[in-house]
Amino acid sequence: MAFEDLRGWIDDLEERRDLRRIGAQVDWDEELGAITREVSSQSGPALLFENIKDHKNTLCRRLFTNGTGTRERVCRFIGVPETTSYRDMVPIFKERFSRPVKPLIVGKGPVKENIVRGAAVDLNQFPVPKWNPLDGGRYIMTSATVVTRDPDSGILNGGTYRGMITGKTPSAFCSR
Repeated sequence: MAFEDLRGWIDDLEERRDLRRIGAQVDWDEELGAITREVSSQSGPALLFENIKDHKNTLCRRLFTNGTGTRERVCRFIGVPETTSYRDMVPIFKERFSRPVKPLIVGKGPVKENIVRGAAVDLNQFPVPKWNPLDGGRYIMTSATVVTRDPDSGILNGGTYRGMITGKTPSAFCSR
């Protein structure tokens, strides 16, 4: 990876003036999705929504979208020349998926700043958008690629999924 973490990626986008911070209040109920779709359809910048309705005092108050909304950004994100075609990225992804990165266990760090366990878990603390008018609910995952390995054959599979929250707890999460 070309970046250590999401903060580094956002910093790079901002330095390149390829990120827009949205300070105006935006409703998570379809408005945020409509703005993202419009910007994305024009190959516009990544977006960081910083004032989301009903999320001024929740655990999570901001939402980052469209970070990989252009081929050039995908190239920068994975650390290849910006002229690399999507077709030429396929073997790069295949090669990288064939050698997964081992997790690094740390005692402290940004990843451990907010830990919520058990009954304290509340998915409503996240500004999960209802992206489209016909959606059945709020999707925490849209167009996420999930890579799995068959435990018997070792064959990799990549699938694209959406994940909708249907309640407060992680057991109220469904993927399709």
